[in-house]
Amino acid sequence: MTLEKRYPQLTLFIREVLAQDPRPAYRKGEETGKTYAVWLHDFNVRWRVTDAGFEVFALEPR
Repeated sequence: MTLEKRYPQLTLFIREVLAQDPRPAYRKGEETGKTYAVWLHDFNVRWRVTDAGFEVFALEPR
């Protein structure tokens, strides 16, 4: 079963979570490039802040 079939709303869910800027409060406003991770469903979503917004660079299964 493909990821899209198993988790049909995963992409939208990740976008909505990252739109809330889940970085620690003391990191907000810092320069771009630092990497972060957050567990969502069965995945560790690894992401970074870029000038254009957020970039997910890894989706690691639990």
